[in-house]
Order: sequence, then structure tokens, then C-alpha cells
Amino acid sequence: MKKRTIPFGYVYENGVPVVEKSEKETVMVIIKEYLNGKSLKCIAEELSQRQIDFAPGKNVWNKARVMRIIDDSRYTGNAGFPQIIDETTYLTLKEIKSGKNNQEGIDRTKGIYRLKTPVCCSECGSKMHRRRTIHHRCKEEWFCENGDCKAIVKIEDNDLLAKITYCLNRVIGNPDMLYIPKNEICYRESDKQRIENEIGRALERSDFNKDDLRQKMLKLSSLKYDGISNAHYTAQHLKYIFTSTQPLTEFSNELTSKTVDRILLNKNAVITVVLKNKQEIREVGEGNSFTYNGDTAKDCQDNTCNPRDD
Repeated sequence: MKKRTIPFGYVYENGVPVVEKSEKETVMVIIKEYLNGKSLKCIAEELSQRQIDFAPGKNVWNKARVMRIIDDSRYTGNAGFPQIIDETTYLTLKEIKSGKNNQEGIDRTKGIYRLKTPVCCSECGSKMHRRRTIHHRCKEEWFCENGDCKAIVKIEDNDLLAKITYCLNRVIGNPDMLYIPKNEICYRESDKQRIENEIGRALERSDFNKDDLRQKMLKLSSLKYDGISNAHYTAQHLKYIFTSTQPLTEFSNELTSKTVDRILLNKNAVITVVLKNKQEIREVGEGNSFTYNGDTAKDCQDNTCNPRDD
């Protein structure tokens, strides 16, 4: 295998480094993805999947190879190499790298890292990822993974958790705001009536079989339980949880995980908490909107979009 002797993105022509067009495009993709918050590992995996050669016969990328490109000042036109990126972009890359290195001492069991509920874009419904920056006044921001949307919302971790807590406290303070749909019976009334008649006739006899009667009662109970509509049960269960919960003084991941389906975040950093029954509790306003069948609620496709820094 031939070993690379020149930075990726360049080739020698008559002993002089010149830009290699296809490799330059890959360099720009790497830089763009890194600026948008993608991790080195994720970028490397995508390049490997696309089977882009790093060197002749080498198309398996790793974090070190990606970082080598991000870290190389020669792309700015140094050391006699043609310019591919400007100095401002290079300095921004260095700032992002420095900010990530400063995350090593963070306790990832506290604060925002307790939030396991999906955060989704209110504009398109796609999942959002968190990243930290050091070149903005607000150090934390969430970005939409949808390439056509690319929404970026700046919101500090403590503010986001406080907003979620506020929305949950609204429901805790007034559980009656939860919408309880009518229970739609999903079993045939004739089946229920038949089993009830069998139980009645058995009880009229003095020599009834206890085991047989017990089985009939269990069958009736099972029929009624299976007939409870899922939406009705979910709403009733939510109401029970909120009714039995004291007002929160801080963010509770346990309560959030039990009751919240996802959190919608809009471009003005206003959140909407979507409960398990699809009811939306907005951060602002006296009312709350409800979508029973999900026609207007936006779905987050991945329920594991957790906060991250890399």
C-alpha cells in the first residue's frame, strides 16, 4: 500500500502541491459537519461507509484521521500549500476543539445529562442534539439534524430544565387540565353478558365448582381489561401520577421519563412538553393544546436523542 506523504486534499504536480478536487470536497464536508456539531467518530464512520479513500487503498477512517484534517493549519494556505479554508474558519475549528477538551471533567450524571427524554425540533419534528460552544455568549445550543431545516436554538442547560419543570408543575397544580377521552369498549357486549350469566347460574347452585367459577371470573376480568382503550388508560394513569406528585423544586428526570413523550423546542427557545397521551403543555399561555390522534403533533423518530457534547 502506498503511504500518503502529503496532506489530504492535495497532490503534487511537478513537485508543487496543488488542490485535488475530489479530496477538497471531502475536506469541506468534514469541516462543515464538525462545525455543525457532529462528533469525530460519527464523521469517520460516515466517510468509511461511503468508502472514501484516505490514502490509496485505505478507505477506513478513524477519529485521528479526521482530527488531523481539522487540526492542520496548512489548509489556510500555510507552508506553501494552496488555501482551502480561511483563517476565521480554522480558528473556529480550534475553538470548538478546545471547548470539547474542556468537557473531560464534567459530571455526566447531573444537570442536563439526566435528561433522557427526546428533544425535537418544533419546526420539522426531527430530533435535536445538544452541543457546547465557547465562541458564543450562550454556551449551549441545540441543532436540528434535518439537513433541510438546520434549526439552531440557543438555550442554557439550566433554563431548559427549568422550563420543563415549570410545565410539569402546571399539570401537578391542576391535574384536571388533562384530557381523558371516553373509554371505547373494545369487546362484544354479548361475550361479556354470556360470561356474567354463566357466573350467575353457577352461584345459584349450592354445589358449584370453585375452580371453574374462579376461571370464569378471571375470564370476565380479562375481557374487561383488554377492552379498555389504550388512550383512556394512558390519560387516567397520567392523571394518577400527577395527582399523587408534589410540586417540583427542581428538574425530575424520573417524572419526566414517566409522563413525557418528547419535548418540542422552537427557534425562540420556547418549549412545549408533549405528554404520553399526546397532550401538549406549552411553556407560555394559560391554555394548552391537545392532539388526540397525533395529526398535528410532530413525531420524533428516535427516542434516544440524548444530550451530548461531542
